[in-house]
Amino acid sequence: MVGVTEAGVASLTGAAMQAIEHADVVFGGARHMALLAPKLQKSECIEWAQPLTQSFTEIDARAEESVVVLASGDPHWHGIANTLVRRYGEARVRTLPAVGAFSLAAAALGWPLEQAHCRSLHGHDLCLLALWCAPGARLLLLTDGADAPRAIAAELVVRGFAECRVRVFERLGGESEQLGEWIEPAQVTENYDALNLLAIEVPDALTQAPLGLTPGLPDRAFQHDGQLTKRSVRAITLSRLRPVAGQCLWDLGAGCGSVAIEWVRAAIAQSAGTPQRETVLAHAVESAPARVAMIEHNCRALGTPYIRVYPERIESALAKLPAPNAIFIGGGLSQWRGVAADDSDSDHSLIDYCLGALLPGGRLVVNAVTMESEALLLAAHAQHGGELERLSVSASRAVGRFSAMQPSMSVLQYSVEIECK
Repeated sequence: MVGVTEAGVASLTGAAMQAIEHADVVFGGARHMALLAPKLQKSECIEWAQPLTQSFTEIDARAEESVVVLASGDPHWHGIANTLVRRYGEARVRTLPAVGAFSLAAAALGWPLEQAHCRSLHGHDLCLLALWCAPGARLLLLTDGADAPRAIAAELVVRGFAECRVRVFERLGGESEQLGEWIEPAQVTENYDALNLLAIEVPDALTQAPLGLTPGLPDRAFQHDGQLTKRSVRAITLSRLRPVAGQCLWDLGAGCGSVAIEWVRAAIAQSAGTPQRETVLAHAVESAPARVAMIEHNCRALGTPYIRVYPERIESALAKLPAPNAIFIGGGLSQWRGVAADDSDSDHSLIDYCLGALLPGGRLVVNAVTMESEALLLAAHAQHGGELERLSVSASRAVGRFSAMQPSMSVLQYSVEIECK
C-alpha cells in the first residue's frame, strides 16, 4: 500500500518510490494514476473495477508478483488498507503512508490534531452529527462528494447548530488546494471539488442545552406514547447492561427504543472512529406499528443509525438475531409463547431462552411492573440466581398551592451476568 497526496510524486517517501519502481503491477484510481504517471511507465497499471471485489479477484491472481496499491494519504485512516489487511492478513500487506488529509487540515487551521474529532461521513447517515456536535467540539470530516458540504451544512441548520463555523478544504496538499474561509452553515450553498474535507467548530455556548452521551436522557428527548423506560430507571438499566463499543444488544419489547438508543450512543462514545457502514449495534424488536415508527424517528433525531428494527413479535424475531452481549427485556414478558428448536411452542420462559443465547460475559436485564411479570422474575431468580432490585422513583408535583412528592409505578428489576469462560 502506497499513500499519495495531491502533491503527486513529491509526496512519496524513498521507500514508497522504490516500491513503485519495482512493482510488477499497480492498482489504483484514475486520479492516483495521473498524479504518479511519470513513475508508472515500467509497471502494468490497472484501475479499480466496479465493484471493487472484481479487483480483489485480480489481486488474488497476482499472488506471486509484486503488487502495489495506491490510496489517498494514510491508507489506514478510513482507507482501503483496512479492507486489504482483513482480506490478506497483516503479514502480506505493507503500508507506506503519506501525510493524511486530517493532518493537512489541522496544520492549516493550527488545531491540535489529538483534540479534534476526525471522522468520516462517506456513506454514513448525517444524523451522526447529533452525537458529534458537542459544545466546544472541533470536527474534521471526510465527505463523499461535491455536494456533501452543502448537505452537511443544511443538516447542521436543521438540528439547531446554525451558530457553528464551517470551513471547506479542497484538494488538500496539491498545487490547486483551496483552504477556504470560516463561514456559517447557512452560507454553504455551492458544490465543491469532489475531493473535499469539512472542518466544523462548535461554539462553547449553544442556544440549545446539550444532551450529552451518558445514560439518562430526558424523557422529552424521545417521541413516545408513554410506554418508555423512564429516565431514572433507564439510567440504572444501562448501568447494568454496561454498553461496550462494538458489542451487540437485544432490546426486546423495545417500545420507543429508548434503551437501544442510549446503548448505541454510549457505545459510539467509546469508539475510536466511525463504525463501519454495515454495523448494527442494537436489535430492537417491537410489534406495534406506531411504536416502530417512533423508534425510527428517535434513531434519526438522536444520532443512532446503527439500530435494526424488527416489526414483529419477539418469538418470531429471535431466530434472526445474532448472538448478543447484552439483552434488555422491557415488554412482552408475560405474553411470551415460547420457541423451541422444532418451531413448536415450548414451556420454557423468555428469560431461559435469553440466558441460553448470551455470549460469555453477557448481561441480561429485565424490568417488570405488573404482578404477572414480577412472578416470572421471582421464579427466574429462584432458578438462575442473579440480582433483584425494587426501583421506586418519586417526583415533585403541584398540589394546589403546594408541592408534594408523587411516586411513579415501581419497577422490579432482575439482572444476571454470564461468567466468562
